[in-house]
Formats: sequence, structure tokens, C-alpha cells
Amino acid sequence: MRIRDSSDLRTLLDGVFSSGFKKNSDIPNFDIDYQTALNKTFQSDFHSRSQSLSEEILSTNDICYQIIPSVSAVNNYIGRCWSRIHNKAILITDNESFDFASEIFSDFINKKPIKLVNISKEFSHKNIENIIEASIANSNVKFIVALGGGRVMDIQKFIGYKTDISMIAFPTSLASHVYASPKIHALPVIKKFGYDLTIDGNPPHLAIIDLYLLQKLFKSNPRLIYAGLGDISAFFTAKSDWILSNQKHENNRNYFVEALIDEVIQWLDTFPIDNDFLDWSNQYHLCQVLLCNITDWEGSPPASGSEHLFALSIEKYAKDEVPLHGELVALGVIIMSLIQGNDYKFISKIIKRMKLPMNLSEIGVDRSMIISALNDSLEKGLKKDRYTILNEINQIKMETIFENTLNQLVSEKILTY
Repeated sequence: MRIRDSSDLRTLLDGVFSSGFKKNSDIPNFDIDYQTALNKTFQSDFHSRSQSLSEEILSTNDICYQIIPSVSAVNNYIGRCWSRIHNKAILITDNESFDFASEIFSDFINKKPIKLVNISKEFSHKNIENIIEASIANSNVKFIVALGGGRVMDIQKFIGYKTDISMIAFPTSLASHVYASPKIHALPVIKKFGYDLTIDGNPPHLAIIDLYLLQKLFKSNPRLIYAGLGDISAFFTAKSDWILSNQKHENNRNYFVEALIDEVIQWLDTFPIDNDFLDWSNQYHLCQVLLCNITDWEGSPPASGSEHLFALSIEKYAKDEVPLHGELVALGVIIMSLIQGNDYKFISKIIKRMKLPMNLSEIGVDRSMIISALNDSLEKGLKKDRYTILNEINQIKMETIFENTLNQLVSEKILTY
């Protein structure tokens, strides 16, 4: 299978720059911000290392499409790739991911790594410390490989951060964009190393997305694909919060990145979501990679605003059910867009099209949990030094505003219980 007419990140950046510059050549620093984005993405040491690794591990015939040198899509290939590198690698995985991938690619069972680290069984500070020390001491270890989702790749990236060993990722879920993100979440086991906040690290030097594996995932559990779209929808509210914060603190706006975000939102409105996954997988991956690159250029605020503060706050209340992060982010986008005075009906329509839950009982969320999480969101934003629409709300009237917002969304049948 070869997928043709696919887009890469460079084509998107060039297209948005050309379109924006033609419309208004007087936009402040538009050309400078465009060039800065190009340099950070395509002229860095990380880019050169990813390019070399891609050429070493993959051939042109293996690749269905390449978003950037560090992110390529292949078909029915990661098993063979693993066979080529297993004796130079430490493999980080978990029970669910390893079992799922091994059913499709027996190479993961037949070809043993230097060390297999199953975080379902080995997930302590001491375990991770021993892996870091062993990786540095063993000159045969050339790759830290992750097979799995968000937690697996956060551990991989932390080990890579500590050792500077090349990282290769085989994502088994798209619910998170962590395979392309430079951010390392401070999981409890990572906090024991003295890191309380998100770490600015590197993404894997090479993420190999196997479309054959992900098609099987899509057929068996489409939530793990759709949830990633919920995370991308955060651009809608985060951009407004980011502009608000820049105005409040008299920072310069990055109009080029704002134009990129507008482009992504328009894409989401036209995703052929009812078609076969392969018809929109390239567009999906490009959005995830763009999200991660924007946070590398500008920090988290353009992609993570009040909607993420809400999602992070409500996660602690969702005990019986386990809603996916992207599903909670999408709910936050709907709520915060109304509070912002944004076009909440437009983004709600997009979120519904993307098959994300609009009936809150489907993800185990109720009204009291939402109100509690909304009240907690401002405090969480203050701790993160994140200025959002929540900072603009009259705190005396805050709970009434939240209640009215929720009542309106329910009365208009945008959200149901």
C-alpha cells in the first residue's frame, strides 16, 4: 500500500505563509515568525539526527508518507523494523500494548531486546533509575524503543532525556500526541527524580506509525483514535486564551502561528471522518505533529488553555469510569468557548462530527463533577502561571456563571446527560 498526495509539515507551513502574506503583507513579523518556525523544525540538531536515523532505519519504499523526518507512516512494517534493531535496543512497553502488537507482529515475541521493560510490572523510581544506569553503562544500547501509548512514551522520553540515547517510538494509540511532543509529563515516578512540572525534552527521534496496526485498533476501539481529535480541538479555545494573555501582558502576538491554528480548525470542519481511517490518517497525524511543533516554538499556551485546565481538574473526579484525556478536553472546549464569547455552536458541531461524546453519561461525568472541576480550574491555572479567560471572571459570580453556562448548553441540547 502506498498513500499518495499526502501532506507534510513543510508544505503546510509554506502554504499558510504564502496565503497569509498575500492577504496582508503588513502583518507584524509574519515573515520572521515563519522563518523562525522553519529553522526550529528543519535546521536543528534534532532534525539532523532524526533525518539520519530515518535513513538508517527506513527506506523510501517503506514509507507511506512522512510528516517530518522524525514522524513517518508505514504499512505492516514495524515488526520487520523491530527485527533489525532489537539486539541494540531497550524496549519500554506495557501489558496491553505488547499483547496487542504481538498478536499482529510476532517479531516482538521472537526477537528479544537487550532488556524488556514492562511498566505494568516495573514502574518504580528504582526501576527507572536502574534502566538509566544500565543504558549508559552498556555500549551495545543504541536505541530506547517505546511500544505503547502516553505513559510508555513519557518514560521513554525521560530515559532519553537522561541518557541522550536515540529514541524510536511505535505508537499503539493515537489518543495522545505524545509520540511527537517534546514535553515529558511529570508522572509520579518521574516526580521522585525531583521534577514537579512538565519537562522540556525531545520527542522520539523517530516515530514509526504503522497504519496496519492502527487500522486494527480503529476497528476494535475507535475511541482511541477519536480522542486524539479532541485534543486537537483545544486549539480553538487555547488560541483565544493565548491572545488574551499576550494582550494582558503586552507581549507580541505570533500571527503566523495564529494563522496555522485557524487552518487546523478549518481542517477539522472538513475531516472525512465517516470514511475509512486511511482516507484521513495523514491529515490527522499532520495536525498532531503541528500541535507538538507549535508548543516547541511558543510553549504550551497556543495549544493548551482553559479547556486543558478543566480537563486536568475533572480527571480527579472521574473515578468509576475512565474518560480519555481528549474526550475531557473536547468537553472543556465546548464549555470554555461559550464563556469566552466564542462561536461555541461552530466548535460543538465539529466536536460532534468527530464522534466525541456529547452525552456525558457515556464517559461517567455528571453535573456536580463539571461544576467542581470548573471551580478548581482557575487555581490550577494560577499554579501553572497560565492566564486564561478564567482569570477574567468575577470570582464572586464564578459559580453562577458556570451554572448558567452549563444550563445553556443543556437547554440547547448541545450537551446531554
